[in-house]
Amino acid sequence: KGERDLPGGGAIAFSNLDRDGRGKVVIGGLQLCRINTTLFKDWLDGKLRIPPDDPGAWHVFDGVPTDYCRQMVAEYRNEEGVWVPRSAQAPNHFLDCEVLSLARAHSLQLNKPRRAPTRHYHAKPSTRISRW
Repeated sequence: KGERDLPGGGAIAFSNLDRDGRGKVVIGGLQLCRINTTLFKDWLDGKLRIPPDDPGAWHVFDGVPTDYCRQMVAEYRNEEGVWVPRSAQAPNHFLDCEVLSLARAHSLQLNKPRRAPTRHYHAKPSTRISRW
């Protein structure tokens, strides 16, 4: 189950779970990832409302199954601002997958423009003598 609000109003919060015998964090150990699903569902809802030919619209491949489309709109935001299912039987697995994909992309900062990496070539003087 996702969270509506995280401490500090963030989108994602990580907590280190693995500790050694002295209580210190194990580097590379298991982490708990808490996600503000309301924020990402709101973002996705906004994308779905953009006309398909406009910049920023949500795009899917041609021939996407109807089930995908139904699951993407299986929830709505009620008067209290909480995302709730339209029906108790309606699956929302694709919506959950897309929300988690957005959260992961956000955590990797894929939403920010990136500059091409610059390469610096420095000739290092050789200290080895080649005999070939």
